[in-house]
Amino acid sequence: MPPKRRDHQQQRQLLAAASEKLKALNEEQLADAVAYALTDNYADAAIYHRREKTRKTPNMPIGSTKAVREHLHAAAEAAGTNLNAAANEGLRAFLDGTFTPQRAERAAYGSVTDEAANINVRLDKDLSAQARKRCKALADELGWKPNLTQVIKQYLLLKFPMPDSE
Repeated sequence: MPPKRRDHQQQRQLLAAASEKLKALNEEQLADAVAYALTDNYADAAIYHRREKTRKTPNMPIGSTKAVREHLHAAAEAAGTNLNAAANEGLRAFLDGTFTPQRAERAAYGSVTDEAANINVRLDKDLSAQARKRCKALADELGWKPNLTQVIKQYLLLKFPMPDSE
């Protein structure tokens, strides 16, 4: 498990001690690798790698309620997957025509009593770009223009139905 932010300084001290211990054991290569993890070069490389990953799979917040978000996370985990994989699966199903979202009815103002929450998923950049184009192309056929959040949310709820809608 990664250390919590508040343990950052302690982790740096432990890594420095580990490097020294490895040097004492004549494990120079391992000691140098551990010591490198403490350098700014390593930190910069880690930040760059994380940013690159984020650029390839940008976050898509989907407005929902806390109950729906918690249910979807739990159901995906129980199914041995995660919401990112399921959302990307939903985009593929939308693109190949095996899934088409239905026009969502908006709840009357003030009728939703559950706390609002975002469902955050990371989407494949290429899939989401293709799905956006398909949303535009389907607008005439459907008589309304779906958007990515509708596609993903409806697919997730189809794959992991809420208990009272089964």
